[in-house]
Order: sequence, then structure tokens, then C-alpha cells
Amino acid sequence: MAGGERGNLFLRIMDRALGIPLVRVLGLFRKKGAPPQTLHSVGVLCLGCIGDMVLLSGPLADLAREHPGARLTIFCSRANQEAAQMAAGDALVVALPVKNPLKAAALVRQHGPFDVLLDASQWPRLGALLSVAARARFKIGFKSPDQHRHHAYDAAVAHSRGCHELENFRRLFTPLGITGQAIPRLAPLPGAEASLPGGHVPQRPYAVLHLFPGGYRSQMKEWPLEHWRSLVQKLLERGLPVLLSGGPADREPTDAFVRSIGSADVANLSGCSLNSVAVALQHAAVAISVNTGIMHLAAALGTPLVSLQGPTSTARWGAVAPPERHVALHSTLPCAPCLHLGFEYSCEDSACMRGIPVAAVLKAVESLLDRAAPEVP
Repeated sequence: MAGGERGNLFLRIMDRALGIPLVRVLGLFRKKGAPPQTLHSVGVLCLGCIGDMVLLSGPLADLAREHPGARLTIFCSRANQEAAQMAAGDALVVALPVKNPLKAAALVRQHGPFDVLLDASQWPRLGALLSVAARARFKIGFKSPDQHRHHAYDAAVAHSRGCHELENFRRLFTPLGITGQAIPRLAPLPGAEASLPGGHVPQRPYAVLHLFPGGYRSQMKEWPLEHWRSLVQKLLERGLPVLLSGGPADREPTDAFVRSIGSADVANLSGCSLNSVAVALQHAAVAISVNTGIMHLAAALGTPLVSLQGPTSTARWGAVAPPERHVALHSTLPCAPCLHLGFEYSCEDSACMRGIPVAAVLKAVESLLDRAAPEVP
């Protein structure tokens, strides 16, 4: 689930209470098949967050390399639709109404049949149920511990907490004989810059900051606003204008944050299209983000990046970027990191994020800018 669906407690309860028995029963009536020798049509389900779609762009590139003639259809959520479009290449992108499973299942069936359907969902049963409904000769999905969703597939791939999620996504394609090599890469779609404030990015080097994470209990991954405020002041003193990215729900709190700074060199991009934010990231001197989809997007665009990790492990969910373009800052608390699938918080407090000092972030920013082009001030 993505966006509001990921944080919706009712949908989570229904997904588990109804999804588990439905997947088990429907799986009993499916005769398992063998992987096809040739691929003419492939369906891929990615109903997760923006970060999932960004990471999946690497294995999708591997699929296109190995089977250049295959017709690809990406089924996504409305929340990660723009990320899917940036990752799609020549693929068809179909946004599914996640809150209406019957309509979503009808759409998946309508766009078949497929030689193969791959479900990249890690824990929700919805992806497994849509896989059951799909018209496909061979179905592949994750067998995640304690999630009881693997009965829907011909090939169930073990989902591991012992590797980065990119490696898990790569493993999903191994029943087709595809070896993962490509790293996540996206490109903004044409015309995206028009919806930016002023219709363009600043004409001098600038920083993009992403303050608010998304998903279940997102506040646990927030860096304190007073830390952000101090950081912005230091960046402005250095001569870097600041653009603040965020979703539509972040518009009001980000506006309040901008007013508290009181500088014309701080602009709010919250509510702009993801494509527009991608343009801003693509041309930024540096991006600073909590662990969320924008962090993965910045890495996939090649933007110099400082990521703030608290409950999230970089070994599991870190940005995929070379060390010369990425500095990850971690909590020093012994209980961190604690997340695997995204909901296993070990405490009720975000102390692990508060413990990341502003000085460490500034030092990381300086190290990245020192390696950058001469025009960075």
C-alpha cells in the first residue's frame, strides 16, 4: 500500500484479517505452472511507496536488457504513479485504485494475458490477491516471514531482512534467469519544470531539503524542526538558496516553516508534481532528506545526497548511490535501526532522529560540495 493507504489502520487490519484466509483458499485452487521459455508480455505489480518504485527501476532495466521485445505493463498505486512513469521507458503504466480491490482486480485482468506476472509487494496481501485475479501463465511473488501471502504464486521468492531491498527485488526476477546488474535510475518527464515556483529552478547553486517522511508512523522518522531551521540558516549564510519538497499534505506545515525562516531564498515545493521535484533535484548542488521516497529519487537522479537515518537501516533501505555522492548519518542509540518492512518500531519515541546533530549534517554537506563543480559557492 502507498501514500494514505500505507498509514490507514483500517485497511491494514482488513488486509490481514481478510487477506490471509482469502489468499490461502484461492491458492488451493491454482495449479502451479513452469516459467515460460520466452517472454512476450510481462506484468509487474508495485503497490508500495515511491521508494519501492525507484528501487524497482533497476531490475526493470535488467528485464528490458534480457528481453528487449517483451511488452511490459507496470501496475502501480496512484501514490507512486509518477515514479513509475519516470521508470517505465516504453512500458504501459496503469494506476490501480488500491482502496477498491474489485475494480483493481478487474483492471489487472483487463490488461492481460501475460506470460509472467511479478508482484513486488513485500507484506500486503492485496498484491497476492491481485496476482490470483491476473490472467498470467506464471506468477512470481515474495514469501515474506509471517505475512502468509506466498500461496498465490507459482514461484515464491524468499524476502530477506539480511540484504538491501534492491537485492530482494533483483531476486524476484531470478526465476526468469535474470541476473541483477542495473542500479536504480530515473529521468524526469518533459515539461515537468513548468509547475515549479517561477517556472524554473534557481539560476545559482541551491539545496533541496525534504523534511517530512511518509508512511506508517512517519513521525518516527522526522528530524526535529528546530534542527532543520538551524540547518537552513547555515545554508543561507553559505549562499545556497533552499527548496523544500513535500507531498500535498505537507504544504501547510512547510509554509509555516518557511514563514519562520523569513527569507526570500527559501521556497516551498510541497504539492508540486513528483516530476517537478525530480527536475529540482536533478539540478541541485545537494539534497538533504530523511529516509523516504525523495531520498531514493535523489540518489537515482545522481544528486549529491545527505540522508538522515534513525530507525531505518541503510543496509536495508539506504540510498543506492556511490560514496562520493552520498553521506548517510545514523543514530548512535543501541536500539536503532529497528525497521524491516516498515512498521516494526521498537519504541514510542523518535530519540534516534533527535540525536543526529546539525553540525554533522553541515559537515556532510561541506564534504559533498567540496567534491562538486567549481560553480558551487
